[in-house]
Amino acid sequence: MKKLLFLSLVMVLMPGLILAQDERERRGDDGGNGEHHEKQGHRNFRPTRQRPARSRAVRHQAVSPQFRSMGVRSFPKPIARNRLMAVGREHSSIAFPNRGPNGVSIHANVIARTNFSSNVLVRNHMTVINAPAFRANIVNYCGRETVVNHYYWHTYNGFNFCHYYDPWGYHWYGWYLGNAYFWTRWYNSHYWWYDPAYYRWCYWHDGAWWWQAPNTTTIYVYNNGNYVSSNAPAGASAAPPASNVKSADYFNGDSSREVRVVEGGDAFLYDISGDNAFKPIFLGSNVTDVKFSNPKNGGSSQILLMLKDGSFSTFDADGNPIGGSGNSGAMSGPAPGDDQGQDAQVPANGPNPGTAPQPPPSGANPPSNPPDQGN
Repeated sequence: MKKLLFLSLVMVLMPGLILAQDERERRGDDGGNGEHHEKQGHRNFRPTRQRPARSRAVRHQAVSPQFRSMGVRSFPKPIARNRLMAVGREHSSIAFPNRGPNGVSIHANVIARTNFSSNVLVRNHMTVINAPAFRANIVNYCGRETVVNHYYWHTYNGFNFCHYYDPWGYHWYGWYLGNAYFWTRWYNSHYWWYDPAYYRWCYWHDGAWWWQAPNTTTIYVYNNGNYVSSNAPAGASAAPPASNVKSADYFNGDSSREVRVVEGGDAFLYDISGDNAFKPIFLGSNVTDVKFSNPKNGGSSQILLMLKDGSFSTFDADGNPIGGSGNSGAMSGPAPGDDQGQDAQVPANGPNPGTAPQPPPSGANPPSNPPDQGN
């Protein structure tokens, strides 16, 4: 009988004892062994309270005043090579729509690359569209708006934007803010912007646009036409990243033509006579040197491009190949050389380097097979 009463009492009191024990453990207090739990609880709690403060301190120390002045708040981690936006120029442009929502004509100007990184409109807008809620909308649009060459218009929080799915499988978003606009790509959970002068895709991270050298993990912040390495010491000049082929400007004798070779070796021809006879023309890649021939009998000079593999290409003054599609024939007239040819890299009577128009903004010239216009 006594055993039966004892077991009944235990069954009544046991739930309360278990709850009390759980409460003491939750509070880190088990009576006689409280010191042990207090120390254990302190060890568990102290790192979670102090780590954010330590992390913030490192973050502010890593970003120098020079980078903060460019809008940089933190440096991104390098992106794996297979997740970089690394595509050629032929897949890096689209035809912009000429009509907006409800078929209304668009009257807006693209934001210039030389004012892109410091533009307050761009910075503020990137903060809005980088919020998690809006990024979720982007993911949804990419999943269901997949008709090729179609422009999908949307309105969000007082601004219009356009989604476009190109023939190569990339999703573009154009942001129309009053009388200005710019376009980005959404790829691998990042917004990307194309630098049309250096033919590089830059991605947005924490207040700035970044470019990562494809064969390295070195990252550069884009700064209104220039690039600064994240490893650059304080006060370093904002120069484009080094390349095997340096950028240079070449002019003919009467300063009517310029060939600009951008880093990486892509060459473009400009009409700088004032006649604007043509838009910038792409001449070729892997260019190491440019020479102009002396004009013969009042004619115009011809252009010779020296290529990295030791071959050469020739063009007339309007960018037309000479010698057929292979384009390796000899120039007519005196051959370029140290004595006769004009290797006019910034002549005394010519314009300063860089005064010719910049290559057109991304998408200004449609691809060889331009997408259909539509709404």
